[in-house]
Amino acid sequence: MKNTLIIAGLMTATLAMAQPQPISYSNLVKTGTKLAEGVLPIYQHDNRVYMEFDRQLDGREMELRGQIDCGFGLIDRAVKSIGVVKLSVPDSATVVLNQPFYHDRILDTDSPLTKAFNLSNGPTVGRTYCAAVVSDKGNPIVDITELVEYGMEWFDCSQYSAIRSLVEGSGRLTEVHASASGVAMSIERQYETEAEQYSFNSMAIILPNASKPLLTSYYFNLLPPNGEPIRLCARDIAAQTIHLNDYSQNPYTMVEDSLVMRWATNVPCVFYIDSLMPQQYRGAVVKGIESWNSVLAKAGVKKRLTAKPLGKQTKAVEQAIVVAYDFGKKGVTSEKTVHPRTGEILSCRLNIGHNGNSPITADELTKSIRKEVAQILGIAPNANDQQAARALKYLYNPPANSNVYKDRERMIGIVKGK
Repeated sequence: MKNTLIIAGLMTATLAMAQPQPISYSNLVKTGTKLAEGVLPIYQHDNRVYMEFDRQLDGREMELRGQIDCGFGLIDRAVKSIGVVKLSVPDSATVVLNQPFYHDRILDTDSPLTKAFNLSNGPTVGRTYCAAVVSDKGNPIVDITELVEYGMEWFDCSQYSAIRSLVEGSGRLTEVHASASGVAMSIERQYETEAEQYSFNSMAIILPNASKPLLTSYYFNLLPPNGEPIRLCARDIAAQTIHLNDYSQNPYTMVEDSLVMRWATNVPCVFYIDSLMPQQYRGAVVKGIESWNSVLAKAGVKKRLTAKPLGKQTKAVEQAIVVAYDFGKKGVTSEKTVHPRTGEILSCRLNIGHNGNSPITADELTKSIRKEVAQILGIAPNANDQQAARALKYLYNPPANSNVYKDRERMIGIVKGK
């Protein structure tokens, strides 16, 4: 019994030593602390990293965007993230990242059922974090050191099979860039390259696992208070959609409907081309991207696509669209983040994977880029040129009516030429 108590005491002491000790705000901001001011201030103090959430951000939406900057043959590749969250900062002690359930909705804001529906509609999936420090303004400050070390619960690069076990304690924050609209964090970690099996030499001696550096960046993008208005899809429109159940079209039952995916109609689509793109492919990439401008013009859409080089001082993770060339998955692929409530496309990574055995020609690359850009714009896969033009006309002509049902009727008339 005595030995058991001693062991339990040692375990308790060990756990207490492992947990970071709480600190006061005055100690956090003392000399030696690095502070990056912005919409989400970042503090670096005693080998720990903290993020402050202003109480005024309660109810605001934020996009969590991550990418692999460089490493394991990958450049500007998107990593899995929890995407769009709704911030809840109810008090000085708590921050909740909510992911509301949008499949069931009442789209008619004048419906008498709206209030009751909003109270009952759920569930809301949230991740709750307790404040490690409270600022002098009463804002909660969360310890995000685990974000640097592991990716926290927010980001994950496990979809890339070549990246295996993390080398414990290798994570370090290399740069923070904070602004009024978001904060970007650059992080370097070491990952093992032989984590699942042992390597033997000719003398059957077990060799140590090798490791490689992986440079990643995360961006916390605070979204505007009033997001892009939704547009419901219509029959025979070749657009990518988000399905939903609407309880306001029929007083007796729900109606299955869908809204379209599209970029904000009043924001330019700029494709930033990474500096490591081979020179012989740059022209083909630009041609494939900007070839859609003639289609947009014929559809009477003001939006235009622009391709620009990514400058050395420009943070790739902060840009909505980045095009890169690397040794990852062969061919032209893309991944995008879409707002689950509005259908607005918020960011995209377009990647060209190298094929050493069968290098792609410039003409082939232009065609592949053009096809992939169609999906980036929200056009349904495999749509022909005529269907694509109709879809663009439907997607990107701005709304003239705040009522989503009347807006759909108007857009159907425009597409049909009425």
